[in-house]
Amino acid sequence: MALFFEDGSFVLSALGKGGAWEEVDFTEGGSGMLLKPDAGGQIFLEERPWGYLSDAIRLVRTSAEFAGFWHDFEPSSPLYLPLTRQGWRITSPYGNMDSIANGETWDAVISGENAQVTVEGDRMRWAFGNRWGYARRFIGTPQVDHPMALLVPHFYDYWCRLGTWRPARRKAIPGISFLASNLGTPGSLAARRLEIARELSRWFTVAIPPRLAGLFPSDAKLRLVEVPRAPRAKLEFLSQFTFNLCFENSQAPGYLTEKPFDALMSGAVPIYEGDPGVSQWIHPTALIQCSGLNSGEIADQVRQAELDGTVERVHEERGHLITVSLEEMIQRVSDFCDNTA
Repeated sequence: MALFFEDGSFVLSALGKGGAWEEVDFTEGGSGMLLKPDAGGQIFLEERPWGYLSDAIRLVRTSAEFAGFWHDFEPSSPLYLPLTRQGWRITSPYGNMDSIANGETWDAVISGENAQVTVEGDRMRWAFGNRWGYARRFIGTPQVDHPMALLVPHFYDYWCRLGTWRPARRKAIPGISFLASNLGTPGSLAARRLEIARELSRWFTVAIPPRLAGLFPSDAKLRLVEVPRAPRAKLEFLSQFTFNLCFENSQAPGYLTEKPFDALMSGAVPIYEGDPGVSQWIHPTALIQCSGLNSGEIADQVRQAELDGTVERVHEERGHLITVSLEEMIQRVSDFCDNTA
């Protein structure tokens, strides 16, 4: 059954096999559903190849059509509500929910990754992995020099999901937390990130999950901490230590993920390399920028931050050191949609 609310959202309860939504399987490995209305506003629910473990799913009425998105995309996010009221076809270059044909032209593309984007006339051509297509509007990262493109770092989507929850304040342990699922290829920023972590472990305690221990030298100063793969668990881990090494996987203007923001929200000083324009989003005195520095120079910056009060300030001020608030970014998205409708 469906319960509708004044804001246009509703909750759909799955009754399971034998019920009204018999065709919807909410068991692990089953299929989920995504709202896809037709032009007249009639609601169609389509099976998708990813699983839900709950017995209810919250959907939102929308005049937009979404396809090719990542598994946890939430169209009811305040960041994306301005798009859902537009009658646009919208996709993502790195989605994994369903396949989309290459070469299509979309009304809008939402990107949180370092996609390759080139301007071709009144359209933008995007490519990521083996997916490519065209967009009339580009929202997200990286930065694109086009009047129909809006730079929105991936963190703002993540911030909406995080809501008001923050890790509890605690006395942090002096040291550097480090997480990495992408170890990179030789010459990549992800590979440099690992090498810097290895070098810093000569002078500072580096906290890592046990699965990374084999990548460090035998005499490294390590602290092994189990970290479940969940956003809150990650922030809880970061909040235990005074610094967080959070280089991006790759480097491009405007490509800025949740990594340095996670550190700030947790009260840890970001040790960062990636987007050269990061100071547009984070107060420049609240992080250590490592571009062009070797490991010894980075170590000196860490020691200086321990002496000059940076550690204490980041611990106390946290999210206030982000220079563009979530509310302002939501307004930017809304204005962009209104001005390009």
